[in-house]
Amino acid sequence: MKVSELKNILEQKNIPYKSSDKKEDLIELLKKEGQSND
Repeated sequence: MKVSELKNILEQKNIPYKSSDKKEDLIELLKKEGQSND
């Protein structure tokens, strides 16, 4: 998955991220979000 795709998903979920975040950082944010939905 591209960084731009990850940022799109984060935007749709209203998850804040920094423009300087790397791909790994964005994936971590998504993982955290997924766990909090349990």
